Amino acid sequence: MKTIEKYIEALENKDFEGLRNLFTKDGHYCDYCPNGTPQHEYHLYGRQAEFIASFGGYYVMAIASLQQLSGDGHIRRLTVRLK
Repeated sequence: MKTIEKYIEALENKDFEGLRNLFTKDGHYCDYCPNGTPQHEYHLYGRQAEFIASFGGYYVMAIASLQQLSGDGHIRRLTVRLK
């Protein structure tokens, strides 16, 4: 399973320990979209995932982009933004 797939799976399952374990010790997570959507639709494109996010009570498309991975596959930098 790709790192971005593990990231989405951890979010869906509210597995915060698993999410934490995906990052390097100095990892950077930048999320511009609030959580809260009960939907599980997402699409993976290489180092990006598109999914539905809840933003101010509206459901919008969001993109999670892996900016940087460590040599052992841990996330060093990840950004989530509206599409």
